[in-house]
Amino acid sequence: MMIPISYDESYVSQLDRKAIEKGFAELGVHSLRIIRYYTEEQKQANSALYDRLSKEEWTKNCEDSSREVAAKIEHLVDGIAAQSMIYQYKDKSINYRNDWDWFFWGNEERDYVTLSPNEKRPNHQQLEDVQEALELIQSLPVDGIQVIVQYTTIYDEKRVADAVKRYCYTHQDQFIEWGGMVGKIVLHQEQYYFKKKNAKKIRLSHCA
Repeated sequence: MMIPISYDESYVSQLDRKAIEKGFAELGVHSLRIIRYYTEEQKQANSALYDRLSKEEWTKNCEDSSREVAAKIEHLVDGIAAQSMIYQYKDKSINYRNDWDWFFWGNEERDYVTLSPNEKRPNHQQLEDVQEALELIQSLPVDGIQVIVQYTTIYDEKRVADAVKRYCYTHQDQFIEWGGMVGKIVLHQEQYYFKKKNAKKIRLSHCA
């Protein structure tokens, strides 16, 4: 059975998308969310079971199901750990300061876990690590589990800073709107700041 894999870009805003289009950022992966998966038939069966069982029986059923899901997720993550280094998982010799492939997090029951690629690595390498992990996951015989690829935006901080400085230089001492306020960009002690129009006191907001 193929493990369902879905892709979530809800963390990527319209502003992020514009930055990606302009070359100021790249689409990256925040984490792989590994959680239980129900078919529509299973959801209906669980609903019918809930109506039949007592509160105590339902609680025990949920606990048993949680342990079963946790065991399946553990089997899957163990498979990944056999071919890569997962920080904060079972191998406690892996040091955060050293190189590793994945950052592990799990809830108390371990029926919901995330694996985040090493953000110290270039984005293209992170994406390669993600693709390799997804291919490995599909080769593991586990049912009732799904993986959600949670996307994020990785900004080129230097390129953004350079663009801001260029904008400040060309618009210095001109009235602009910034953060819903009207004011001027001023140079103060070799730093650019935004000064709100008609401010009674000089309150400078650092902008570059």
